Amino acid sequence: MGFSQSLVFFNNQDTITFKENELIKINGQKYFYQKAIKNKTQIHLVESGLFRKEHITIDTSKIETFRKYKRFKISNSLQKAYLGFVTGVSTGGLYGFLGGSNGGWGNSPSEDIAVGVLFGMLIGTYYGTVLGTGGLVYGFISLGEDSISYSQKYTMKFDYRN
Repeated sequence: MGFSQSLVFFNNQDTITFKENELIKINGQKYFYQKAIKNKTQIHLVESGLFRKEHITIDTSKIETFRKYKRFKISNSLQKAYLGFVTGVSTGGLYGFLGGSNGGWGNSPSEDIAVGVLFGMLIGTYYGTVLGTGGLVYGFISLGEDSISYSQKYTMKFDYRN
């Protein structure tokens, strides 16, 4: 059979390839793809748990839906960075405004509000930059899911080339 068999789903528009130890979601469950067995009618998967790994064999005709996980997807990291930036700006700005306006910095309430707005802008920008950078890094190391695919729309084969 060869040492490594990539699982390939294809149709006239795109091709989805799963290599050994690649994370895949089949019928709503997450597995690591291992290899083909029993004359290419079944696939060997590993369901990873917290403390143990469970080896599973599934018949290829039982695959209804599948998804591919993508690492280092730029849209995933930009989405996480944007979410982190917006969260940092809004919460940091609110805390800065509340802290600055209640500090008794000026002689009048309008001066306290002006100081609160200034503190809100500075702290919001700082927190937004920190959380946005953290979101960007997290987006690069986290897994992003591809869209759900239905097996009826694809043809399956095994590729033995590395």
